[in-house]
Amino acid sequence: MSPHCTLAEDKGVDLKLPLVTLQQLFTELAKDFPDKTALICRHQSADFLHQVSQPSTNGSKCLRWTHSQLYAAGELLATRLHALGIRNGMRIAAFLRNGAQYAVGLYAAALLGAVFVAINPALATKSEEANYMLRTAEASALLAWDANMANDLDRGIEQDLAAKILVKAICNPPDTLPKGWHNLEDLLDPKSNYDQILLGDANKSHLDDLALIIFTSGTTSRPKGVKQ
Repeated sequence: MSPHCTLAEDKGVDLKLPLVTLQQLFTELAKDFPDKTALICRHQSADFLHQVSQPSTNGSKCLRWTHSQLYAAGELLATRLHALGIRNGMRIAAFLRNGAQYAVGLYAAALLGAVFVAINPALATKSEEANYMLRTAEASALLAWDANMANDLDRGIEQDLAAKILVKAICNPPDTLPKGWHNLEDLLDPKSNYDQILLGDANKSHLDDLALIIFTSGTTSRPKGVKQ
């Protein structure tokens, strides 16, 4: 059996080489198909996160981004996170629901060479589970869906874990920004007062680098962090 068969878990068919990292894949998609549709969110308005999107030219009332738009948003967030201390290999824990913010967070992590940690947002109110996952993931950054979720996490996260989190961002515009949190819209504003850092070799990812941690449902025991 070919050693590459172990990489193809579905059908056991050899994967074609060369393989690419998520970072390379996202970059190539933006380069090769800049004007092709990459993301459609029917429950989000066409002007959502307008700082990084262009007005719709096709009359669409929902959010519809091309590969170049999605890449630009992810790259901008990656530079902001870098300016705030997040580096290659660090873990970004995301308590996010379905929406463009999830895709932007995933892209930002990949382009930064960081690890995207997807956590069920319903667990934000369950402090024991949330603390276990954040401790297991060794999170350095935290993305919360909204201000209510941010407040739940602030109340529930243990102090030693909170001290290790360098950046916290809310992904829906809050009426009142909780102390210590950033607003995603501000982070994605090209005019924001952050250092413009070009992502370079220090952020380059390799095939054997960790890219994702996805937790199992934990039906028989505590959820396990599956590393990919």
